[in-house]
Parts: sequence; structure tokens; C-alpha cells
Amino acid sequence: ISANVGDSRAVLCRSGKAIDLTKDHKPNDPEERERVENLGGRVEWFGPVDAEGLPVSGKRRTKNGTSHGFSGVYRINRNLALSRAIGDRSELPFVSSQVDIQQIELDEENDQFLVLASDGLWDVFHDSQEAIDLCQSILLRSGNSANNEPNGTNLEKVRRKMSKVLVREALRRGSMDNITVVIIWLSP
Repeated sequence: ISANVGDSRAVLCRSGKAIDLTKDHKPNDPEERERVENLGGRVEWFGPVDAEGLPVSGKRRTKNGTSHGFSGVYRINRNLALSRAIGDRSELPFVSSQVDIQQIELDEENDQFLVLASDGLWDVFHDSQEAIDLCQSILLRSGNSANNEPNGTNLEKVRRKMSKVLVREALRRGSMDNITVVIIWLSP
């Protein structure tokens, strides 16, 4: 069972594929925006706009396909950049504390790990699969390394550092938000 409020995300890696266990509660999500506006709140873009006054995407793609930088954010009533939270009373009822709950059955043979991370990571990755792919490629390289360490010692070292690798990659891509990453390993 996963439950969330806010803009952090939980992602399950199952056989190398990303499965989002939570939904980001961002003001520009169509359902969230409709809820806020129906209550009389405003959702506005704070960032660069094009010649027609439309928001410029927060992620810039480079030649090799990676995304870099974050150039703007949608806010509720010129304040918060998320549509659900616990404790942000200044924006009630527009920012809701209603929790999303999802249930998924774990697959012991195919579920590898969970990535729990704040939006500082997800804002600069194209999607959840991109983060899972990065982890998978690092794991694959560590398993094929010829370092002669016994009993999977190298793999264990790599796993212990994987959260830091994701944080560093988010910083390299220009994340301007707080970045917290926890990885829970499900398979040996």
C-alpha cells in the first residue's frame, strides 16, 4: 500500500520497468487544477514565457537526450508549488490534505527496488523510467566489473551509493529544489 500527499514520488522497479506508486500533486495537473479553480483558487505560471505568453517548458533537452535545468513553476495563489500537503493552512481549501492511496501486489521474483524521492529529482528527469534506467545501467556495470571482490561486495557498495548517484545527477542537470532520495532494495 502506498499513500502520498505532495510532490514526492515512489517508484517501483519491476523487471527493469518503472511503476509509479504515487501521483505527483502539482498545481498544473489537470485534475488538481480543476479542483483548485472550482474552489476559487488560481493556478499561475511563474517562469519564462514565449512570445505568445505561454509557459516555456521547465526541462531543456540536450543533443544526447538528457534534460537539464528547471526554469519555472506553477503556483497556487502565487504561493505554493504543490496542490496537496499536510500543514499548509495558509492555502486551505485550495491545497488539500486528501491522501491518494494505491495498492499493488509485490512480485517477489521481479520486484527489484523502490525509489522514494522528492520533486528535486523528478523535476529534472524526463520520467520515472529514466531514473530507473540510470540505476539499472549502474547496477549492470557493477555486476560486470572485474574487481575480484568476493560474494557480491562490489554490488553491495554500488547499492549503498545509488541514492547519492541520483542526487548528483539531479544537481548536474540543474535541479534548483530540495533533493532527497531513498532506495529500498527488495531483491538480494
